[in-house]
Amino acid sequence: MSSDELDDEARERREEIQALFAVADSDHDGRIDFGEFRQLIAELDPDAGMDAETLQVGFREIDTDHDRRIDRAEFMAWWLER
Repeated sequence: MSSDELDDEARERREEIQALFAVADSDHDGRIDFGEFRQLIAELDPDAGMDAETLQVGFREIDTDHDRRIDRAEFMAWWLER
């Protein structure tokens, strides 16, 4: 695979993640709050059945600056780690 193909794949992946972030950010304030996060997880994996405490733990791990919101950079870093 050429470096141009790798660059194209990386760009496409970033675009997909940004689109997912935009959908999750239902109030379009540039950040995902806990309610939006809960909705995102329910849509991504409806069978996960995570309780509120488990979701809170995950949310806090992603929210690395601890401002109770997940910004685009935090979301991108989390998604790419998956």
